[in-house]
Amino acid sequence: VDITVRPKPIAFAGNDTSICRGDTIQLFGSHDSKLPLTGPAFYEWSPPSGLSGLFVPEPFASPSQTIAYTLQVSSGPCSSTDVILVTVNNAIDAVASADTNRICEGESVQLFGEGGLGNANFEWRPAIGLDDPFSQNPVASPTETTFYTLTVDEGACKGEMGVEVIVNPKP
Repeated sequence: VDITVRPKPIAFAGNDTSICRGDTIQLFGSHDSKLPLTGPAFYEWSPPSGLSGLFVPEPFASPSQTIAYTLQVSSGPCSSTDVILVTVNNAIDAVASADTNRICEGESVQLFGEGGLGNANFEWRPAIGLDDPFSQNPVASPTETTFYTLTVDEGACKGEMGVEVIVNPKP
């Protein structure tokens, strides 16, 4: 009796990941085997929702909601599967404002930042003239007219908005 042991491809869909709603990510499917494969490896992703291709190892994914993609790799009659979870986070809307947008030389202005779902990080740029560029609501003391950009990030998502502070010379 002849027994033929066929090599089985071992599928790898990649590590679970997170993206921001509306973004696209490339999936990096691959395979390995303990023995050399006797034929080509074939890839199939499912479900098709948000994928640029189903029969390629590295499709682009643009899911509209959190989804688990399954990769099946087959060679001859043997196959295996692996799953990658793509978590879709809501976009971040950053809101930047100031208590006034016109000051005189030597004066200060209070900047206000909003955005995120409660665990966001805030960063104001440029940092020159700010008491704390990583504060949600820093005090700005610019020496000249400055456009401050607020970046709010939380998880895989970021949002940006800017506010201009005009510095008038003292009479």
